[in-house]
Amino acid sequence: MRDGDFEGGQAARAVFAYHEASKHRLDGYAPGPAQVNWDHQPSPYRQFSGAPRLALPLAAHSYSARFAELYAPRFEAPAPMEMSNIALLLELSLGLSAWKVMGTDRWALRCTPSSGNLHPLEAYVLAGGLPGLEDGLYHYAPESHALEARARGDMSGPGLWLGLSSIAWRETWKYGLRAFRYTALDTGHAMGAIRFAAASLGWSVQRVVSLADHDLAALLGLSRAADFAGAEREAPELLLHLQPGRAREAAAPDLVANEWFGQASQCDPRGAQTWPGMAEITEACRAPAQSLRAGQGEASLEIPPKNPGQLAAPVILGRRSARRFTSRQPIALADFTALMAAAMPGAASPQALLPQGSKTHLICFVHKVEGLEQGLYLLPRADADLEALRTALDPGFTWRELALPGGQLRLYQLAGGNFRPVIRKFSCHQAIAGECGVSIAMLGAFDAPIAQAPWSYRALHWEAGLIGQSLYLCAQQAGLAGSGIGCFFDDEMHALLGLSSRRFQVLYHFALGYPREDGITTEPAYGRPEPERGI
Repeated sequence: MRDGDFEGGQAARAVFAYHEASKHRLDGYAPGPAQVNWDHQPSPYRQFSGAPRLALPLAAHSYSARFAELYAPRFEAPAPMEMSNIALLLELSLGLSAWKVMGTDRWALRCTPSSGNLHPLEAYVLAGGLPGLEDGLYHYAPESHALEARARGDMSGPGLWLGLSSIAWRETWKYGLRAFRYTALDTGHAMGAIRFAAASLGWSVQRVVSLADHDLAALLGLSRAADFAGAEREAPELLLHLQPGRAREAAAPDLVANEWFGQASQCDPRGAQTWPGMAEITEACRAPAQSLRAGQGEASLEIPPKNPGQLAAPVILGRRSARRFTSRQPIALADFTALMAAAMPGAASPQALLPQGSKTHLICFVHKVEGLEQGLYLLPRADADLEALRTALDPGFTWRELALPGGQLRLYQLAGGNFRPVIRKFSCHQAIAGECGVSIAMLGAFDAPIAQAPWSYRALHWEAGLIGQSLYLCAQQAGLAGSGIGCFFDDEMHALLGLSSRRFQVLYHFALGYPREDGITTEPAYGRPEPERGI
């Protein structure tokens, strides 16, 4: 089958058309606002006025789980699934992590990274039979670390679920058409953040695949038009089932609501706004009910922590997107190996939340890593795609296989040389891509998955976001930093790699290295003390 033969179906054609239209190019960026008016930035917080509020306790500052437990969860002795631990899960995954202050400006950071710190996602808790929490549906308010009761009623059984939705306008007011991609990347980051926070409690997480998007919208109350009158509507993203101990079947909840509460606030006081093309790509990517379980991943790779006594909470709360890197200090080879291992799929990684096997591979522009030559490298994340990558990439690449410490990873050197100027240029002229130790382009199998299931366009970006979340935390734990880069020149990158079709496409860029001080004051979130640092 030729690469061009994959297209078929109206939804798939709409996805391919959107992807082409939302590409940045050297001679012009994707459609977006001519300038950004920060006075019109939509609020990153939604409230439901009139909804009863439940203040949640803060406990991360005294939490004793170790970083190693994020990759080796203590399933045999899980924490009780009760309100105090649900509050801790939300604090470590979706809550505020710090406040930044520069002059008269003050803004919040969260545990979940977001493009431009815009945070298009909203989170909902569905609880049944859990101590300290009435059965029903709740909206999580991260700015105050509280739950807003949206509905109370009868649940079909005991359990805990987290639902994610998105408000597109929070992204499109700044990024225009490309915002759909960024929202999907943010969803992947959030999935990873929830998975890691749950692992620290000894809880498993599975994605519920038996609900179509329209059913999920009804379950989360998003289809209640009167509750969103005059406010921006929310699109359903996904539903996660959390269970103490090892994963069992991911069941869908059934809520028979006796009473609904709350009126959604406007994020933009000018009224609900739209961007041309966003409704079409959202509709084309609606997920149907699926009979297949989410992928379970391959065998885990051992990720030895740099500091075995390091606590998890300071790493999670201390994660930042680096604004600048120093190009003088090299990344140790052992740290680079641990980062690459953290990005791999496996039973202990968030990869198991995805609907299909690994589709994304890492193109590494190595600038300064001890023991590695400067150059262009490939880390394939699925053996099944290796020959396809050899066929699709530039036939002039050398494909020299290297043995990394531990012997678990296969890294291929494709070309030698200094790629700092070119990756900086192709990352929308952003200095961080050239001054870091390693700059990564995430390359996803593209045509075939989307032709078979158009909504998998979202899943491909979820996977890239999940990889990014693993890299963020592993870098933070090693004393490094990461920075996601959503702005890049798509087809110029493809030309550099020798790609002549859409069989593979670059989905996300990511920079890793030693951060420079940014001179911005940091204040603790919620006025809480800083977490214990551990041994």
